[in-house]
Amino acid sequence: MKKIKITNIAKDLNVTHGAVSHWFSGKNKPTYENMVILKDKYKIPFEAWQDIKTYMSRRYLKKIKESDLKLKQISK
Repeated sequence: MKKIKITNIAKDLNVTHGAVSHWFSGKNKPTYENMVILKDKYKIPFEAWQDIKTYMSRRYLKKIKESDLKLKQISK
């Protein structure tokens, strides 16, 4: 599972680490232009920014479940 790193996003969007951290904590939202880049490069849909913490939690849990399924298939 590939993690989204704040440092990489900040570098890709030419913004500060603090700005990205605020986006993912829900304190602020990225600009529309940055949302487009986040959607294209990191597959984060526009709707996710309404409640980014919940979106990221669900995305993480989904990845864990997918990993578990692959492990079960391999062990058969």
